[in-house]
Amino acid sequence: MNGLLAHLDVGRALLALLISVVLFAVVRGEENPTNIGSFDVPVEILDRPPGLVIVESPSNPTARIAVSAPRELWPGLRPDNFRAVASLSSARVGTGQYRVDVDHPDPRVGVLSVSPSEISVRLDQEVATTVPVRLDRGGSVPAGYEAGEAEIDPINVAITGPAAIVKEIAGVAVGVRLDGVTVDVDGRYTPNPIDAEGQTVSIEGRGVLLTPPAVRVRIPVAQQLGYRTVGVQPHVVGVVQSGFVIEGVSAEPSAVTIVGAPRALSEVNFAQTEEVDVSDVNTTLTRQVSVVVPDGVSVVQQGTARV
Repeated sequence: MNGLLAHLDVGRALLALLISVVLFAVVRGEENPTNIGSFDVPVEILDRPPGLVIVESPSNPTARIAVSAPRELWPGLRPDNFRAVASLSSARVGTGQYRVDVDHPDPRVGVLSVSPSEISVRLDQEVATTVPVRLDRGGSVPAGYEAGEAEIDPINVAITGPAAIVKEIAGVAVGVRLDGVTVDVDGRYTPNPIDAEGQTVSIEGRGVLLTPPAVRVRIPVAQQLGYRTVGVQPHVVGVVQSGFVIEGVSAEPSAVTIVGAPRALSEVNFAQTEEVDVSDVNTTLTRQVSVVVPDGVSVVQQGTARV
């Protein structure tokens, strides 16, 4: 009998404790009720397996999460309080659905739902190769100039990325336009991946990396022909008849335009005519003679002068 009473006393004590806890929770809930709301949280894609590369995935993925938390916590809740991740630790080549997990450091904050609950990611084997650089020269330098052989550095580019895309790339091309160029070309250009037929292979946002990302191209441009205007100097030889003097010598035209290599032109200060012999002359003399210029230089228009 005494034992039965002891058990009843313990039971009453436990029931009283349970009622107290429930009443405390009810009172506490009335004082600080639970509120429900939602946030948009960016999703991090983590744990990509070695040797695999992401080919397709949502751009800047976000998840809308519904959360519950005591009312007193809501003033301090913000999207950056939560962390949403999609782990690829079990990923394989191909397209898969990966669960979005959301966490908050305060255990009193509960996550009720996540939308979307999974994100789709496609992965491929990561491979590396080296392809040659092709120079596409367009246009022509102006007349009188010449563009020399191009120097490309480096002549090969390393490509790393998904196997399905990398296998399409047979080389890279850089384009240089020479229209109107009168000085040496020396610049860095972004290589454009191309296939075996020379068509562009799009790599933007597809996980492909080019090393280096820019190629240096140098093309010497030299002036082959220059123009210069110089005076015409008559070349008079001989001595006029005794008792006479030369009052003056003139040439028509008095100047000519010459053309030639810049270095050769720099050495020409005037254009001399052929010899005009005035031996024993006692009156005005007129001769049509050629204008003489050094080798490598020529007269643009007429090559004669009236002296």
